[in-house]
Amino acid sequence: LKQQLLTSILTFITSEWLQVQESSSVTAESIVYVFYKAIKSRQEGILYWYYFIKKYDKKIDEIVISGVKRKTATSIVYQEIKQLLLDITDMNLRQKILRARKLYKLFNTLGIGKIKLVSHSADANSSQLPTNSKYYRSCYKKL
Repeated sequence: LKQQLLTSILTFITSEWLQVQESSSVTAESIVYVFYKAIKSRQEGILYWYYFIKKYDKKIDEIVISGVKRKTATSIVYQEIKQLLLDITDMNLRQKILRARKLYKLFNTLGIGKIKLVSHSADANSSQLPTNSKYYRSCYKKL
């Protein structure tokens, strides 16, 4: 009972925090904050990875709007984040971005509400993700 109560409180706090983050302006610091939350959390990890890549892409889009090419904008955002993630290697950061992108693509297709039904960590799931979203739609039709 204690564990259920704690889980429901954490879920409520997390969802409230994520709503605030959704409306906030995107900075490298806010992207890094979500990155660290995604690494440290277990059950909510997928949700944090989802919002990490969403913020990451939003920041890239903001730079592209100012007239910079997408590839250059991606490099700029990557470098801003990398400067704040001193303990993460380039290879590790790239892998995490790729995994987050796969999770985002999946749950953007299925619906963000389905994230709560998944109980595994983001790293465990994303390393086994096929790239075909039709596969997931067929698996999650019952949900």
